[in-house]
Amino acid sequence: MNIAPQSFEGRIRPHNAGPSTVWSSGGAADDEVSRSKLDPERRERFKTDFVGFHKRFADELGICVPRDYWVVHGTRH
Repeated sequence: MNIAPQSFEGRIRPHNAGPSTVWSSGGAADDEVSRSKLDPERRERFKTDFVGFHKRFADELGICVPRDYWVVHGTRH
């Protein structure tokens, strides 16, 4: 079943922010707790490394970090 006209071109992907925004958004709650325990110098180095890591996956839509995942299909009896 073709739901898009032949003249349509697009990409569908969940929107996400850029690398710096990912840091400032806090991420998971446990990440923020871990960050808060770092002394200021180590926290700044970690931020630089964190943002640098995510910059490798930046594109015009934000960032898309490739992740491995499992698809589990089951039947309830």
